[in-house]
Amino acid sequence: MSAAELAGMQEVAEDSFFDECYLLTLSSSRDAYGEQDDTYTPAATATPCGFRPTGRVQRVGAVLATTEIDAILRVALGTAIGLNSRVRITKRHGVTVPPRDFDVVSEPRRGPSCLVVDLRAVEL
Repeated sequence: MSAAELAGMQEVAEDSFFDECYLLTLSSSRDAYGEQDDTYTPAATATPCGFRPTGRVQRVGAVLATTEIDAILRVALGTAIGLNSRVRITKRHGVTVPPRDFDVVSEPRRGPSCLVVDLRAVEL
């Protein structure tokens, strides 16, 4: 595959990001009692993304370790996202929706056109 073909695939993928999210960055501190206090701060600007609810259970290996996956997220290559990140979905197909937060539960997987991560809904 040529560099031009790869760039074309990336452009097409990014054009298919019809949803919008905010990436939330984790910062940890200790409260007055020494307990860890985690805070997630949203990025200043929204990130175009492709959000797909799944509701599937993933089985890993012979030990039958299970990971519940509520959604799969696609973002542009080079997006700073990892296991300490959260994602706040704010638009679906260009329409504003009530914000919903998700934990990133997989390392980003790099495809030829975008990054893909698995998400689990944050229950408050």
